[in-house]
Amino acid sequence: MPRADGRSQPADDERTPAPFLRNVAPPWAANGLAWVVILLVVTGAVALAVIRVPETVSSEFRLVPARGVDPVRAARSGRIIEMRVEEGATVAKGQPLFVIRSNSVGDQSAEMAEIIDPGRG
Repeated sequence: MPRADGRSQPADDERTPAPFLRNVAPPWAANGLAWVVILLVVTGAVALAVIRVPETVSSEFRLVPARGVDPVRAARSGRIIEMRVEEGATVAKGQPLFVIRSNSVGDQSAEMAEIIDPGRG
């Protein structure tokens, strides 16, 4: 089909695409993107090999029972002379935790011994 100026109009397949509608990226953009990806992968691999992150973290804390604190009580007053468990150890029900020396219990035991065996003293 001729145009107004007398030249013929090219067919649709003969038209050159507009420069802003390119189907292929320019080589410098593709190369640049490839280098960026390669550098990121290499940097990540080096970081994995060099940087050490600790697997365990320690800090001070205090455990509080969910139902409140269970006090340790003795039947008599006295002084603790021996601890039979360490702090943080698991204990069984009824397991002795401390040895308590009590003056009143010591006096009563001496009296009981005198009553049972009067000739011993």
